[in-house]
Amino acid sequence: MKIKKGHVAVITGAGGGLGRSLAEQLASRGCHLALIDINPQALEETREKVQRPGIDVLLFTTDIGNREQMEAMSSAVIEKFGTINLLINNAGITIQKS
Repeated sequence: MKIKKGHVAVITGAGGGLGRSLAEQLASRGCHLALIDINPQALEETREKVQRPGIDVLLFTTDIGNREQMEAMSSAVIEKFGTINLLINNAGITIQKS
């Protein structure tokens, strides 16, 4: 897929590491971003690194293991941008057996 200016990218695990690096790369190419992480402070730090004129950045403090939170996030992204061009599932979850 060719990444174009104005594309919309959703990145889970965007609070640091690979997720933050991908957000920086996509923002440098002119992508609008929806960034997801469970750590709100880390998300703000990522926003500071990627925010630039002409780029919309939405932050979602979301647990990707929570279906309701993910549906609400998805609806908000579609409402704002109308589409999602790129989804990067970078976050993981742990499922504990009782």
